[in-house]
Amino acid sequence: MNKKSLAFKFTVFAVLAVVGPAAAIAISLILTGRKALTDSIYIQQSQTAQRIANRVSIHLDNVHSVLSIASKEPGLSAMRPARQEESLRRLLRWQPTFKEAILLNAFGMETAKLVSQDNKFVPGRLISRKSRPEFQDAMAEGLAVASEPFFGGDRMPYFFVSCPTYGRRGVLVVKVRLDSLWDVVKQIADHQGDTAYIIDSKGYLLAHPVPEKVLSHTNMDGLSLVKAFKSGRTGRSSFGVHENDVHENVVSVVEAVPNLDWGVVVETPESKAYAPIRTMEKAVIKWTAISMCIILALALWRVRQIVKPVELLEEGARKIAHGHLDLDLDIHTGDELEHLAGSFKQMAGSLKQLEDLRRDLISMIVHDLKSPLSAIMSSIDYIEQNEHDKISDTSKRILSLSRKSSDELLQMIQNMLDVAKMEEGKLSPRLEKINPAQMMEECAENFRLQIEKESKQLIKNIDEGVHKIAVDGPMIKRVITNLLSNAIRHTRPKGLITVECRSVENFVELVVMDNGEGISPEYKEKIFDKFVQAERKRVRVRSGTGLGLTFCKMAVELHGGQIRVESEPGKGSTFIVRLPSRSGKRQETEKNLAETAA
Repeated sequence: MNKKSLAFKFTVFAVLAVVGPAAAIAISLILTGRKALTDSIYIQQSQTAQRIANRVSIHLDNVHSVLSIASKEPGLSAMRPARQEESLRRLLRWQPTFKEAILLNAFGMETAKLVSQDNKFVPGRLISRKSRPEFQDAMAEGLAVASEPFFGGDRMPYFFVSCPTYGRRGVLVVKVRLDSLWDVVKQIADHQGDTAYIIDSKGYLLAHPVPEKVLSHTNMDGLSLVKAFKSGRTGRSSFGVHENDVHENVVSVVEAVPNLDWGVVVETPESKAYAPIRTMEKAVIKWTAISMCIILALALWRVRQIVKPVELLEEGARKIAHGHLDLDLDIHTGDELEHLAGSFKQMAGSLKQLEDLRRDLISMIVHDLKSPLSAIMSSIDYIEQNEHDKISDTSKRILSLSRKSSDELLQMIQNMLDVAKMEEGKLSPRLEKINPAQMMEECAENFRLQIEKESKQLIKNIDEGVHKIAVDGPMIKRVITNLLSNAIRHTRPKGLITVECRSVENFVELVVMDNGEGISPEYKEKIFDKFVQAERKRVRVRSGTGLGLTFCKMAVELHGGQIRVESEPGKGSTFIVRLPSRSGKRQETEKNLAETAA
């Protein structure tokens, strides 16, 4: 089916009218559903992560509160070691997550230490913590501070919380266990089927449903989500599909723990998270396809009923275009198409008469004008060559003018013949590989003497790197020659004439530009019509014979190209010839001829 046929257009319209809205609705449903589900997943995961983060934050606040209360005991730093140990023992009983309780004096030396072991409190070896952050930060801040998490000798994660005692006479330090958080993240995995874990600022696991990963000091720093967290992206900005530590795609988010450089990650396998949307997408696609098939079948059947008589008319028009004017159209639709078929028959009869008249006219031009014109031109050539020294300068100018006028008349006759042949599809271009830059150079040089003689200036902007193109060289050269001749004719003395050759995408553009009279907007298209010289002369548009630009347009289109003009009155004109740079882009010559004639 021809892409320009009415049947094709009707079919495309029917398909687009059905497929377009149906596809738009289906895509809209899918995108809306996917977005809604994605938002739902994010909200659920974010809320879960925030609950865990809040529990960690609350636990830290409780530790701070307990430690702040204990540190405010008057005279704690000045007590005897036995009483200090008793205070530390009460503190360890008060908060089961405390692994150790330590009391430092104002110089950072431990004065009392108790370690919780199997529900017993054992005194520890006293050391100096003068240079340790749990001492220095507490003394500097004057309030309870938490240290970075670390792993103890039992491979368990801990962190220190320290608070200065009354009057900053010492520091009370507790070593807090983090294994209590393991139950929190494990509950998420058991109840929701998601995986949740807690990481510190360096990416080490502090809590995970699989305790062995924490005990093995697993660092999640290589995961994209952990990298996002370390770069400060949490919440919505971190949400998306990521790869987990076992190289599976998961939908995950990370939320920060308040007052700590820790992150809580919640992830769901991608296949599980998007399972509902995939089910919905399959259902939407299935029913959309079924609906489209049914509606398309009905639409195409109706299109066929409408297009069939149009195809008969098209066939009749094609016969007329190829000179078959004995037309018989069997169309009986009882509507406007049947009336149109009758008009086609009448038109074919009229065209037959006009065709006979046109052939007689062309024959007259060939036999009655070209032969005597050739004799005139030969006579002028003879006089210029053999009698050159015997005639006056005035006679020489007259002969030169006569020769120029004869050349223009011969060009007009040749244009008429070529236009007639192209309209009949009898002129086929002889394609050959030529260098368009070299051709433009030659055409410009052919007019250089005339341009200089008339005190005008020629400018060449030619890209020497333009690739060769397959065209009929003499035919395209005549096109450029016609355009240059027009440009010279309509440019005042001291005016500029510019020729350009350049590559634009898959085309080569040949440009002839001047700063002469210009063309009125309403005549930009008419200048390519045939036999409108009188009209052009009245409005001062550019034409010499009435067929030069017509030939240019048909010759360029015969090569699968385009010609256009850009002009403003008083500012000059620019004629742009665009030719395909690849022969594969060009249609067959026979098809071009048929389309040009149509």
